[in-house]
Amino acid sequence: MLFLIYPYYIDLISGSAFQLNKKELNVNLIKIPNKIENSQVVFCDEINFKIKAGDKLGNLYIKDKRDEILYFGESLDVDAVNLKQNANGILKDLGFKVAETSGQLFSPTAQARYFIKAEVLKTRYDVKASNQYESSAKYETECEMNVNWQLVDRSDKVIFEATTTGLSIKYEKGGTAVFYDAFENSFYEFLYNEEIYTAVEKTNNEIDETANFPLIKIAKPKIKVESDKIINNATNSIVTIENNKSHGSGCIISEDGYIVTNYHVVGGSDKVTVKFKSGVSLEGTVIRVNEEYDLALIKVSGSGYTPIPISEDKEVNTGSDIYAIGTPADKTLSQTVTKGIISGTRKILDKEYIQTDVSINPGSSGGGLINKHGYLVGIVNAKLVGASVEGIGFAIPSYIIFDQLKIQY
Repeated sequence: MLFLIYPYYIDLISGSAFQLNKKELNVNLIKIPNKIENSQVVFCDEINFKIKAGDKLGNLYIKDKRDEILYFGESLDVDAVNLKQNANGILKDLGFKVAETSGQLFSPTAQARYFIKAEVLKTRYDVKASNQYESSAKYETECEMNVNWQLVDRSDKVIFEATTTGLSIKYEKGGTAVFYDAFENSFYEFLYNEEIYTAVEKTNNEIDETANFPLIKIAKPKIKVESDKIINNATNSIVTIENNKSHGSGCIISEDGYIVTNYHVVGGSDKVTVKFKSGVSLEGTVIRVNEEYDLALIKVSGSGYTPIPISEDKEVNTGSDIYAIGTPADKTLSQTVTKGIISGTRKILDKEYIQTDVSINPGSSGGGLINKHGYLVGIVNAKLVGASVEGIGFAIPSYIIFDQLKIQY
């Protein structure tokens, strides 16, 4: 019997018997959501704080008596960059395909199809000490927060939204770890919602976005003007596309009013305004989109439009002259023509692109990249920007239009 009691007295004398209490054993554990099998590219790109520096967070208690008020930015200072990294790390651990932040030509916002945004609405942060003397005190820090989460698409349309609560307790004096834990626990609560998985998970039809597109047949336009007027004539085939938030460019590809542009130009809208070189504006209907390839097809009523022929060649001549026509920067600059060369072809994120040094700017997206023979060889899509970056733009090769929007001559 003494042999059995002996270990208990060892724990009693050493203090091991008092290292845990019931409260510590009953700390809530967070259940991890299920892993996703096959997701679209997602990225947590925005975290905001409703609280600001100097706002009260909570209190320091000594023996359950309030001793000091704690303030955000003084008692606790956190970094939104680290919170975003943690959120994207959680997404990766759960099997989501997350946009890469390094080693890619295109930014994460250009790679991602869905985005997660968060706003920290309310935070309670309390520190409790068992004794006024730090050397002999035991500490407990508790953080509880409410976070509003949104899953949005490229056009900033909210797919799913929820406000969740995250709680964390650390048996230490203050620090940021308890805040990060509470934030992550709130994120897990958000990810429990099946609507997120339903929206982001790829289905067979979403992997092949063209599966349900009926084939559209259009007449192939012919170049009927003198060589010195080819580019001037091509400006009649380029239009300005306006949605509620911004503008871009588009290319007329048929006499009966089919127009190709970028998906990000239409911004998820069903209707857009199409402005022609003549100054006439018409309502355009977005009849099909391919988000994966950033393409959209618009239809305007009527006929007799000036279309541009689409090049079906899969190879382009590096170093050859090329012209970009679009509406850069401002809508008053419609049908602007700039000249450059084809710098090469690139494979980025498993997709083919034409690289060019031709001058392009916001608003040029969806416009035409046209060769000296008057053929559309690419749809202007993106440009690299940065303090030491100049003359690196990209276009979607024109031959891709046929397959990805199901169009045929």
